[in-house]
Amino acid sequence: MYPMEYNADKDCWVAKEVEIIKGTEWKFRMNDDDSWTANLGYVKDAATLDNLVQNGDNITDTDPGIYTIELFLGKTPYHATLTKTGEAGDTPLPESMYIIGNDFGS
Repeated sequence: MYPMEYNADKDCWVAKEVEIIKGTEWKFRMNDDDSWTANLGYVKDAATLDNLVQNGDNITDTDPGIYTIELFLGKTPYHATLTKTGEAGDTPLPESMYIIGNDFGS
């Protein structure tokens, strides 16, 4: 979770140093609401940040990296911009881990 701060000069919400790794799915959720009452994602079958909608699909096609994300809610269509500011790991955490050997303690 990356908290966003309001930027009055640009009339948008900003999150900095957001790390997105390969295979990450994400969307915008308001007020850390665990019920996801207010959330924004892609319009179904239209993977673009230019038109975000309530209960939209997860955002999935972001290149791995470190980003500054700006979310514009002042008028519709709601939209966001991502500015890549650095590189991030390009492999997700493994689904399985293995120990090689026969000795597992006494």
